[in-house]
Amino acid sequence: MPALLKMHSRNRRSGFTLIEILVVLVIVALAGSFLIIGYNQLLQRKAATRIEELHAWLESAADISVLQSTVLGVTRIDNQLKLMAFFHGEWFLLADQVSLDIDENIQIIWPQELLDSAVMQGIEDDHPQPYLVLTPAGDILPNGQLELRSGEQQAFINWQESGGFSLAWQAI
Repeated sequence: MPALLKMHSRNRRSGFTLIEILVVLVIVALAGSFLIIGYNQLLQRKAATRIEELHAWLESAADISVLQSTVLGVTRIDNQLKLMAFFHGEWFLLADQVSLDIDENIQIIWPQELLDSAVMQGIEDDHPQPYLVLTPAGDILPNGQLELRSGEQQAFINWQESGGFSLAWQAI
């Protein structure tokens, strides 16, 4: 009888059955889908955080304008928002400490209304122009809203002349 057992074990194939391979493939596919979903959620949270930072940066810039009794402008140069100061009839860029890096995944759509020519005085063609002007009286010129898009998220930063900035979210 022991010889018969030895013979039976020799005929048995080594390797995996089709069911074992399918189970492993299903487990790998599930794990991969959870990783993709988690990564997408991470990107959405990162974009939301960057949009909230932009909102806070604009509020801080408005506060600086009031506290320092200075007319400030907000402009975009490459992937940064920068502050400009209006001094002796001209606009000057402030130091890099008052700039904000913009994530390349966030699309910013500025208001269509342009600043009037009286506000834009002193700006030459080779100087950046401010999109917004913040006054020491707390005014924000021109009235409008900034539209921000990132993936499936859309946000609006709204402002009125003397109402400050507000952030609103909308699903796309």
